[in-house]
Amino acid sequence: MVSQEVQSIPVSGVQVDHVKDYEDGIYIEVTEPKNIYPLDRGTVLFAGKKDETGNTVIIQHEDGRKSVYGNLKTIDVFHYQFVSPGQTIGKIEPDELVGYSNMYFAVKEGNQFVDPTQFILGDMDVTE
Repeated sequence: MVSQEVQSIPVSGVQVDHVKDYEDGIYIEVTEPKNIYPLDRGTVLFAGKKDETGNTVIIQHEDGRKSVYGNLKTIDVFHYQFVSPGQTIGKIEPDELVGYSNMYFAVKEGNQFVDPTQFILGDMDVTE
């Protein structure tokens, strides 16, 4: 289990109306440049480009859980790097044409994706 004292949110200023379900994770609407932070301590398993989520970072946490951060503007970590909460792993910026970007965020336990909103919004429901 992710320890409460070190758990952090991937992007600051998250508002419930800016979080939407998307496939195995969620999209977090970002309207200004933001640093992206890991959910908890862990090791970077992937830092690069994916077809579905563009610039993406995948972190394996000490409890075995994996977190995925996608659609980033920049990636500030490398494969197998150890990261901690509060450490910038990437950045996201709004698209100049539409005024926002959607950061992809997902959490996987074993072989199954779990509801990532519990890690950033607590027990709030984000279904439309």
